[in-house]
Amino acid sequence: MHKYFKNSLQALVAFPVIATTLVSPFSGTTLGSPTAAVISPDTNRPLSSMVTVNQQSADLDVKAQKIDAFFAQRKLPMVGQGKKLAAAAEKNDLPWTLIASMAVIESTAGVHACPDNKYNVFGWGSCHGEKFDSYDDAIDTVAKAVAGNSDQTKRYYEGKNLPDILETYNGSANPDYVKNTMWVMNQIEQQPIATNLSGSTNS
Repeated sequence: MHKYFKNSLQALVAFPVIATTLVSPFSGTTLGSPTAAVISPDTNRPLSSMVTVNQQSADLDVKAQKIDAFFAQRKLPMVGQGKKLAAAAEKNDLPWTLIASMAVIESTAGVHACPDNKYNVFGWGSCHGEKFDSYDDAIDTVAKAVAGNSDQTKRYYEGKNLPDILETYNGSANPDYVKNTMWVMNQIEQQPIATNLSGSTNS
């Protein structure tokens, strides 16, 4: 478990109640099967490293499936962005559920995106200023920023644990922001996805 998530979860004493659109799954199916990673033999590459890369790819596929299944059950606009959300979080040494959960809390994963920029699903800049050209652009910007990896925001986020990151991002405007976001993180992590006997996901 990531260091931020592990430390933060210990501080969470109760799960909040969020609007039914977030906590009551709509009827629906999970998304299709991820494509299995295939690694061709390479005599210049140790077998152990190939297995590690293959496992990392499979793990990312499962995480993406969980995020997308969570979105799909609730018919949220960001279905299909699971892999990007998980990868951007992990690239910036954040819990893999964090950026997806922020999108849920900030805009119900795109339902209430900023009026003049549909890709700003994070309320970035209070919906003023910078506009994003794509979900990828928004996801990368926010993940890098809250991880303290952006020169513009480094002084606000660098070295902070998860509750402090969330408190800095929107805690002053929303007293329940930290616990609500962490609650959604837990829901995504526990999101069921259909599996067959080989362990791959089914549609």
